[in-house]
Amino acid sequence: MQLKVLNRNNKNKSRVSTAGTIPGN
Repeated sequence: MQLKVLNRNNKNKSRVSTAGTIPGN
């Protein structure tokens, strides 16, 4: 559930953030 929220926030910030958040979690 939290991953979905993080993905949404990351997409708004930058694509790199999303790619770094998935593996970071």
